[in-house]
Amino acid sequence: MKKETFNLEFITPCFCAGADQAKAEIRPSSIRGQLRWWFRALGGSKKDEALIFGATAGEDNRSSALIVRVSKIQRGPDWRVFPMKMGTPGGYIWYYASVASDKRRWYKQAPQRSGSPGIINNEGHLPPGTAFTLNLVWRRTLDAGLEDQFRLALEAFLRFGAIGMRATRAAGAFICKEFAFADANEIDFEKRLKSSGFEIKRRAETWNDWRDAVFDAEGWLKNKLRKENSAGKNGGNQTPLGSSSPRQTSAVYLRPLKFRDGRFGLVIFEAPHIRVLGRPSRRDPPAIRNLDPSKRPPEVERR
Repeated sequence: MKKETFNLEFITPCFCAGADQAKAEIRPSSIRGQLRWWFRALGGSKKDEALIFGATAGEDNRSSALIVRVSKIQRGPDWRVFPMKMGTPGGYIWYYASVASDKRRWYKQAPQRSGSPGIINNEGHLPPGTAFTLNLVWRRTLDAGLEDQFRLALEAFLRFGAIGMRATRAAGAFICKEFAFADANEIDFEKRLKSSGFEIKRRAETWNDWRDAVFDAEGWLKNKLRKENSAGKNGGNQTPLGSSSPRQTSAVYLRPLKFRDGRFGLVIFEAPHIRVLGRPSRRDPPAIRNLDPSKRPPEVERR
């Protein structure tokens, strides 16, 4: 069996868990899900997706050609957790991570009163600086055309993907040693995504601290994207930014980057609606088309 290895390191906190919701865990199934999303978003067919990742129903019923494994997890240093309170930096973009599903992901002891910080559960998420190894094991060889399709999806995930809760909202972002960010190469790859139907906006500003990239993303989400793509604006409650009921993952990602010089940036991209969204969520034009990345987001909150 063919084996491949990639070395990743989180640049923003990853809110992920397995059976124990109070303890962070990088699940191979989550990474598989992200790879499938990228394969689909880049134009891969349902039949080809089944040839790689397997299927359990119909004529395409088959085992997966790909095994995903995670190893050598080295936890990074604890970080100063944002106060998950609306009106404070970080509170809007990640508040959901502190209250959704099981609160033990965030708190050992929940706040006893309004405004109280509570006791943070540092084991409920993986901090920036956490490193791990991604192992891909192939049971079968793909034909040349399908191999090329998968390689594009894999590189897209390793450059612009994310893991865990709020992955579309600047959490769980990582760098991959094998695809280290260099501006020229990255822009070239962005052109490949655009040729596949993606909308991409790269922020002109860069920062010394990953938190500033998150706060910048928060400003765009809260004061620009949400206001212009509010639920119900075009009927129903589904938008390209996703919805919780009915469940619909966002087609728009706010993705922090880390460059080789140690500075941080932000890319905002949107996958083709027809490939990743249910019909009620699709819009024309895309949500980020008129976003000007040379400007700062309106009323961005700073520390």
